[in-house]
Amino acid sequence: MTQGEYAQRIAAEFNGILPYHEIFYIRAIGFAADRALQTFHRFGKAIQNDKHSPLVVASLQEALNHCAAISRFFWPTAKDALAVARGKTLRQAFRAADDSPLRSRAIRNHVEHFDERLDRFLSNDPMGQLCDFVVGSSELVNEQATHVMLLVDPEAQIVVLFGEKYDFSGLTDCVGAVHAAAYAMDTNGGRLNPKDQPSQPT
Repeated sequence: MTQGEYAQRIAAEFNGILPYHEIFYIRAIGFAADRALQTFHRFGKAIQNDKHSPLVVASLQEALNHCAAISRFFWPTAKDALAVARGKTLRQAFRAADDSPLRSRAIRNHVEHFDERLDRFLSNDPMGQLCDFVVGSSELVNEQATHVMLLVDPEAQIVVLFGEKYDFSGLTDCVGAVHAAAYAMDTNGGRLNPKDQPSQPT
């Protein structure tokens, strides 16, 4: 049996994940969720200490990276049978709803294709004021001759990425629910078991 055939069998007969491999997915997701929560906490502390500090933007940027990692487990980019089955199984186990903020393709694309988006943004040769690593009102993006590359609006819970606004207000709660579910699974046999997980949707 070839690797491809074996992968097809795992997708068809085991819903994308072999039972004795479940723990590896649980811990990978739990680690990403833990790191995201830590950086969201650092983000909050940075705002309290100095809301205009570059650490505010840097910590949120890092948190979004970890959120994107979680998102890829639940909504994989690859469309092969194994990835599709694995994503569905993990969404069911972690109760990740289709309208979850974690599913945001916009934020994932920013993280995964930052270099390409930067190329396109700068190749338009924007004239005027270029704003990067800014903490302030997201309304700045509406001002004429102002081009926002990266801005965080802590009060409105909005991040502006290359001139486009994205709401990140629900991410912390979602990540917290994922982290709690991963911990419960890891400490109760290392198995994916949806019926034993908290009812809070992610």
